[in-house]
Amino acid sequence: MVVLLLLLAPTAVSAQSAANPMDWLTGCWRMTRGATTVEERWSDMQGGLMLGTSRTIRAGRAVEYEFSRITLAGDSLAFHAQPSGQAPATFVATTRTTDSVVFANPLHDFPKAVVYKRTSGDSVHAWVEGGGRRFDFRYARMPC
Repeated sequence: MVVLLLLLAPTAVSAQSAANPMDWLTGCWRMTRGATTVEERWSDMQGGLMLGTSRTIRAGRAVEYEFSRITLAGDSLAFHAQPSGQAPATFVATTRTTDSVVFANPLHDFPKAVVYKRTSGDSVHAWVEGGGRRFDFRYARMPC
């Protein structure tokens, strides 16, 4: 399963956000649900590349991790995920606004889609879905 990592920034489109349409995701994010905490960290985009990491801690133990990257080539964005040592999977942006993006790969087993949506300057709602299943991640910005 792909674990999501999310980051937020200002909503206004600027010259920088034209060069980095995902600048609102840059930073560190955390979601806590019961004894489970999920953290994501996203670098800024340099040379068409953002790097991300995530980890899931449950009852004080690391139970999942993921290495991710978002690439920008021309006007095309792609999300590349490698969760917990599994084979990498690539999802292509199919829908994008100033504060959301849908990455899809209909040929992938699960998920088929990875979605990030900024809900405020300090929170992001992300989810993975496919095959009638959906897992939601509601992140709040945390210090890096």
